[in-house]
Amino acid sequence: MTAAPQTAENPPVTSANAGGTGMTHGDDDVLWTQEQVAEYLGVSPRTVEGWRRRGRGPAWHRIGRSARYFKRDVLAWVRRQRGAGEGEQREGG
Repeated sequence: MTAAPQTAENPPVTSANAGGTGMTHGDDDVLWTQEQVAEYLGVSPRTVEGWRRRGRGPAWHRIGRSARYFKRDVLAWVRRQRGAGEGEQREGG
């Protein structure tokens, strides 16, 4: 799987404290849509939505009416899943 591409719909987050310089943060500060998270994880958008509704899955943020996910939060969540033992229940699963 590859990371969701950066597009006009998915620009990097611009720092509000950059004094209007247009300074941007690193790639991990990119906001992903539910669909982009689903594509990255190889699951359906409905699965990601279900995790969010049950308080599982990657951390998310409400931007207007939409759920958005920082790439860094998705990657951190994946690392936590990988670290869960065989007998332990995994988040979102």
